[in-house]
Amino acid sequence: MPWLDATIVGTTDTDYTGDPGNVVASEEDVRYLQNEARRAFPSAPFDDIHFTWAGVRALVREEGVSEGQVSRKHALFDHATREGVEGVLSVVGGKITAYRAIADEVVDAVSRRLSRNGRSRTADEPLPGARAVDLAARPGDITLDAATRAHLTSIYGGRAREVLDLARTDPSLASPLCPHHRGIEAEVVHAVQSEWAESLGDVLLRRNALGLSACQALDCVERVADRVGTLLGWDQDRRRKEIEAYRREVEPMRRFSTE
Repeated sequence: MPWLDATIVGTTDTDYTGDPGNVVASEEDVRYLQNEARRAFPSAPFDDIHFTWAGVRALVREEGVSEGQVSRKHALFDHATREGVEGVLSVVGGKITAYRAIADEVVDAVSRRLSRNGRSRTADEPLPGARAVDLAARPGDITLDAATRAHLTSIYGGRAREVLDLARTDPSLASPLCPHHRGIEAEVVHAVQSEWAESLGDVLLRRNALGLSACQALDCVERVADRVGTLLGWDQDRRRKEIEAYRREVEPMRRFSTE
């Protein structure tokens, strides 16, 4: 799957019994994916790895059924009927790509138990940024090249205008963060002011995806820390600790990096 200036190759399905917080891509998984990718695309440079990642997918256990045969669908459990515990519903299994349909099901189930009319409206509500975007130049807009505007649209959708408006208010925020990706300073400010980011990991991995570029923002992490620190009132010691924490967070993803 195309991702920024690279390609995501996956996935594998491997049994895992350890701490979900410590799961990483194994060498066996990585080599398997490389070999399969080479078979499909012999001329592509699959020897070059930027980073890898893995996650644990919970399954609903079925007695007497092997892991490979267990359903990949989610299940919604009402603990009042199972254990006599009122007011608690649990979602087991499923995956993040189905989160909206799962949320719709949960809201409807809660509404029924509360004897409230109406159904969840999530299926009809566009996600933030999903509405049409107009990045046509406006009076006072800063000058950005077409590639940077395309980057902002791909990450923020209709909310890209919010990022541009930050840069229009303060032109220094139009400055590129790093030569390895199209991110600009305004994205860092937007992450803190509009998306409740509280750490460098929040900003770079869980808001604007700059940490999922080839360099994982390691070449601009100090610059980002200074910007976030100014916004959140961090002293130099807190900034240093945030940088160290971010490097620790991405280190497991770079075990097989060829850079």
